[in-house]
Amino acid sequence: MATLSPSNLETADYGTSGWNNIYSSNFQKLNDYLAKFEDLWNSTPDNWNILRYDSSTSKWIKDTIANLSTQLESSLAKVDLSNVDDNTILTKLKNVDGSGSGLDSDTVDGFHADISPAPLTIPVADSSGYINDWINQGAGSGLDADTVDGKHASDFVPVSSDSAINASISGNQWLSVATSGIVSLPSQSICILYQATQQTISSDTDTKVILNAKLLDTQNEGDTTNYRITVSEDGIYLLVGQVGWYGADVVADKIITTNIKVNGNLKVWTSNHTSRSRAIDCITITLQQLSAGDYVELYAKQTFEVDARVDNSLTHTFLIVAKIA
Repeated sequence: MATLSPSNLETADYGTSGWNNIYSSNFQKLNDYLAKFEDLWNSTPDNWNILRYDSSTSKWIKDTIANLSTQLESSLAKVDLSNVDDNTILTKLKNVDGSGSGLDSDTVDGFHADISPAPLTIPVADSSGYINDWINQGAGSGLDADTVDGKHASDFVPVSSDSAINASISGNQWLSVATSGIVSLPSQSICILYQATQQTISSDTDTKVILNAKLLDTQNEGDTTNYRITVSEDGIYLLVGQVGWYGADVVADKIITTNIKVNGNLKVWTSNHTSRSRAIDCITITLQQLSAGDYVELYAKQTFEVDARVDNSLTHTFLIVAKIA
């Protein structure tokens, strides 16, 4: 008896002792071998098919080259290169890099260094962050690469200029400098109210002066209904108030008083003595620290012991509130 390689089938002469067991064993082995190829016998062969052993079923199965390539790439991705010398990897990469290699290690986002964009153009990235175009950065491009925080150089106030300087915020001019060097603040708060309708004031009575007309009001702070000026910004204000008395009603050797109140509280007052019966003006002036919402009113008082009329004209009876700081 002998064992055949590589099938491990055994030989035996018919009638030899144990020959039937050997023949049975051989047929069992042949059956096992044929069973492993049963699926292959039942499948139609195609180009580029290969045999692959499937450990989950313990069978050889037909597979494709493409599927094997995918599995190979997955296995190679798990290869640990931590112990491979860096220079060895670099040398290997240099061997395959170059035009057409697909590595493109000499490009940036797919653009080679020999790409020469047109003058005054810059690279632009697409939504994925890759450079995909060149655009002009000059006038009309919409890029505004020649601006700072969206502001062009012409938007800034020059340190030196041969022309008048004008500065605005939200379309409101706040500074004007003439070529003479004279500075003006066009939007600075200033309001002038005056009396346009004659008012009669009783003797010895502190009375609010009717200021029912405007001469100037840059911030719309004057109220000709309540006869007051309400400031809109915190700051230091110059307050000037004057009351003129109608000459025919003035009594000699009496006292007239002009006072300014802020929020109903007396801030400053001035008194004059009437030396004779003729028209007379009484003016009072002060500087006050005011807060937004504070209101200023003009009051007058006379001791003529009779009613007296206020001289209703811009030049005699008025209230000025001007922000100076």
